[in-house]
Amino acid sequence: MRFATGCYTGQGKGTGVTEWTLDPQSGAVQLVRTTPVESPSWIAPHEGEIWALTEDGAPHAKITRIREGQIRGTFELAIGQGCCHFSFVKGTLCAASYGGGKAQVGPHVFAFTGRGPVSGRQSSSHLHQALPLLGGTAVLFTDLGGDELIQVDLAPGEITGRLKLPAGTGPRHALQISEAELLVLGEMDGAVHRVRLEPTGPKEVLATAVGFPDLQAPGAAASAIKHAPEAGFVVVAERAKHRLRWVRSADLEMGKVVNLAGEGPRDFSFSPDGKWLIVACQKSNELLVYTGGGEFLHHVPTGAPTCVAFLD
Repeated sequence: MRFATGCYTGQGKGTGVTEWTLDPQSGAVQLVRTTPVESPSWIAPHEGEIWALTEDGAPHAKITRIREGQIRGTFELAIGQGCCHFSFVKGTLCAASYGGGKAQVGPHVFAFTGRGPVSGRQSSSHLHQALPLLGGTAVLFTDLGGDELIQVDLAPGEITGRLKLPAGTGPRHALQISEAELLVLGEMDGAVHRVRLEPTGPKEVLATAVGFPDLQAPGAAASAIKHAPEAGFVVVAERAKHRLRWVRSADLEMGKVVNLAGEGPRDFSFSPDGKWLIVACQKSNELLVYTGGGEFLHHVPTGAPTCVAFLD
């Protein structure tokens, strides 16, 4: 099976979008090729290509399209600098701008002016994720700077729901676990929040559990949340002490912790069959390969990896 990684270039020591193979029997990882792209901090497969988002200080965000190691084109987004995440909802490109505090849904651009109590991280709105919702008619944005969740419906391209979270949450990423519920990971408070979701948007926080009680909020440095191979569980990562935590979705009961063999886990991804886990450790410049249950296998050196996306 194949996967790709993004990175930070320049002082981040990365070199571009890197493609790899993962042996489905042994978990061995082999380098295929690297396509030079400036700081492709978020990547995603789309229609046989890899789309790579450059996160830098340029006035306009840029996406590069790659097919079989060749750049097929680039284009700019309308939401300005510091764009850090994008996704597709039934073919419509949706993007979140951390630096610009804006969201884009197809041709529609929305600007936000939120703020929160954490100095240096919440002085203004910082959109961090564009999450496609089940049903394919809406996208949910997390505003890390404004402690808010925002839902935009594709047709007619309007905001239909907003939910303020507790001050200092710093929502980084969210994960939909059913038609009626989301789990939201707070980067600043290090907590997982279960949120009731209706067709018109998020409505209320139902429960909250701190994923890593030994971390000090604000600045707990939670980084990613994904579905676990085990039914009914999710996995969250934190970058301060370099760990993964299994969490039961239904009641937010905390499960096992995996202390990682690298530093700065910014993102991770389970293989489609759930047998393998790839962790992108930005600080220690490597990928870590684990079994799906969290048993460490080996290191794979690579510069400042920021995201992991399986291609098949």
